[in-house]
Amino acid sequence: MLKNVASQTICFQAVDPSDGSAVATGSPSIKVLGDGGTMTTGTGTVTNEGNGVFSYVPTQAETNYDHVSFTMVLSGAINHTLNVYPSTFDYTSSTAVADGVWGASQSAHATAGSMGEIATE
Repeated sequence: MLKNVASQTICFQAVDPSDGSAVATGSPSIKVLGDGGTMTTGTGTVTNEGNGVFSYVPTQAETNYDHVSFTMVLSGAINHTLNVYPSTFDYTSSTAVADGVWGASQSAHATAGSMGEIATE
């Protein structure tokens, strides 16, 4: 998860404590605890994905911590907590990664079929 970025998703599996089956109905509440502060009720979007899986899209502010715990509370299911350590580094930026590895722009090294090859003489 990226720090202080909206439109990210986490998922929870709702499990019945009596037999381990999926709890596929109901409306869970999400509790958010950022950096060991005060636990609050999440204001993001919860979606029932089916088969006992619920997704949660936290607000941008709910991702603006070094450590955040998201706890799903659903009647008839075991509470489920996910611990997340949001990162400020965007791993999806391949250009930034390539520039760091190659020491120059990716395009300067991109000859068709030779990227990453060792030159031979």
